[in-house]
Amino acid sequence: MRGLGEAFDVGKPGAALKEYDLRLVNNIYTEYKNVDFAKNALSSSSQSVDQFINGYLRNIESFDKFQWKAGFDKLKSAWGSEANALTQMKSQWKTVFESKSDDIFEVIWGNQRGLKESLFSTTNKARAKTEFLEMIEFQDDVLFKFIKVE
Repeated sequence: MRGLGEAFDVGKPGAALKEYDLRLVNNIYTEYKNVDFAKNALSSSSQSVDQFINGYLRNIESFDKFQWKAGFDKLKSAWGSEANALTQMKSQWKTVFESKSDDIFEVIWGNQRGLKESLFSTTNKARAKTEFLEMIEFQDDVLFKFIKVE
């Protein structure tokens, strides 16, 4: 995976490789989103969701090496504090995870770079799916670790 407008080596099967604007700092890829998610929910942004599922989840090694940062300037009038904005963004990501759980799990399971090994304690697909669904329930879990507000 490369950053700043370059294409990923792995993309959605049957689709042309897409370019993503990521910044690589200290071996961590960061996606910056300067969007008012208070007015335009993340779940209604099919491009951002597709980018996450079919770009990032296919290519990252772990959530320790990936950050998705929402710009606080766009969120503070509706959500007040950075802590509240982070809670709200995690809630929006939970909605995405719940609505696309099958797709997201399959992409993670198919990731050949180590993401599934970093998330799941088992190599049994059915048990891993159960773990994944349990992770979605708790916004403090590793699954939500990549979400930042600044």
